[in-house]
Order: sequence, then C-alpha cells, then structure tokens
Amino acid sequence: MPLEEQLRQAKNGSGADREKLLEKYKPFVYKATCRITRRTLEWGRDDELGVALMAFNEAIDRYEECQGKRFLEFARLVIHSRLTDHLRREYRVKSRNVPLAASLEEGAGNLFERSRAWEMYNIRVSAWEREEEIKEYEVLLKQFGITFTELVRCSPKHRRSRAVMFKVAQELVNRPHLFQMLEQKKKLPLQELACLTGLKRKVLEKGRKYIIAIALILHYRNDFAHVFSYLSLEEGGMRDGKRHDC
Repeated sequence: MPLEEQLRQAKNGSGADREKLLEKYKPFVYKATCRITRRTLEWGRDDELGVALMAFNEAIDRYEECQGKRFLEFARLVIHSRLTDHLRREYRVKSRNVPLAASLEEGAGNLFERSRAWEMYNIRVSAWEREEEIKEYEVLLKQFGITFTELVRCSPKHRRSRAVMFKVAQELVNRPHLFQMLEQKKKLPLQELACLTGLKRKVLEKGRKYIIAIALILHYRNDFAHVFSYLSLEEGGMRDGKRHDC
C-alpha cells in the first residue's frame, strides 16, 4: 500500500492504523534521531527517541500533500525541530555536554546570542546529516563498482535521456524479483529489462551505472532523503551536468 494511503488511514481511520504506521517507521525515526544527536540510542532508555516518535506522530497530523514536500522529508524536519526544543530545555536544566553547550552557557544572558548559537548548531547538524548520508550512499555504490564522483560525471546529459533511464530504474524497483537479482549478482538484469522496457541492451548497458544508482536510491529512499533531494530525483532524473563516457 502506498505511503500516502497509509497516511490517510492513519489520520482518518482507527488508532490501530496509526499504531501500525508508527511501528513500521520506527527504524526511520531511530536513524533520524541518532543522526541528529550523534549518539547511539536505545528504545526505552533514551528520551530523545520518545520525543522523536511523538514528533513523527505530529507530522502525520500536520502533513498535507499540497505542501510540496514528501512526507518523510517533512517528518524529518518536525523531528529535528522537536529534538532541538528538547535539547534546548536539557541544556538549560542540566547543562548537558553536547556540541555548542559552552557557547550556550556563555550567552545565557543574551537571547540573541543563544538564538544564534542554536541556529549554527542546526546548520551543523543538517550538514553532518547530509555528509553521513552521502558516505553511506558511497559505501552502497561501491558494492556495485560505482563511485559517487563517477556517477555525477556519467549521468545522461539530456533531460529526456535521464527520464528514460529513471523509468527503467523505477521498473526495476517495482519488480522485487528483478531488484533481488541486482542485489545478489551486482549486475543489471539486462535481458529482463530489455523485454520489459523495449529498450536495446546496448542502451541499457550504456546507462548501467546511472540506472543502478537511481534504483538504489528509490529502493532505500527512506535512508537517503538528503541524497534524493541533492540529486534532484524526479521524472527528469539527476541534475544537469557534463557527461563523460562511463
């Protein structure tokens, strides 16, 4: 069932539908929280996870498709905001030893300085999240013999070509048995994709790295929201750039 339909059921249906959605996305909440706090956390022990799960629940209620953001991107923002509020309270009460705590203490008497310190903290956390995602994506790409730099260089030059390769990646992800073949053999199932899409094997082979890279993001998009946005993934594919033979 598409996530959008699950959200509608969680909003308008029974409490069981909401609980099911919350349980399903606890791994997403956990990963987002660990990235923001830069700590390894444990359910039932660390308050931050409870705060983040409540934030995810809040995001379910507040999300509207017309906002222009995908739900998981929106949920990540709400989680970040609520955790920031929580950490701010913790800093004030316990003076916890986390990044920028010293800056906040020094500026305790100055509202502007405290606000600026938190602004810088949020910028650093967001930048760190992006860096961590890109590192994880690079590790995943290497399993398929692809580097991130090479991927950017080799992306199709024309939007139409990118759109065609993007659709091939979608077809691959939408058919679990084909995606499983990709993960097991670390190779595109060229024959099957050629029959499925009507494209020649030569065309698919030429766009092999791009197709694999996009398919991985689409399949693991919950883990690579920043990368998804950075590469401007949509029906038009990756950002424009100079193309070199792969």
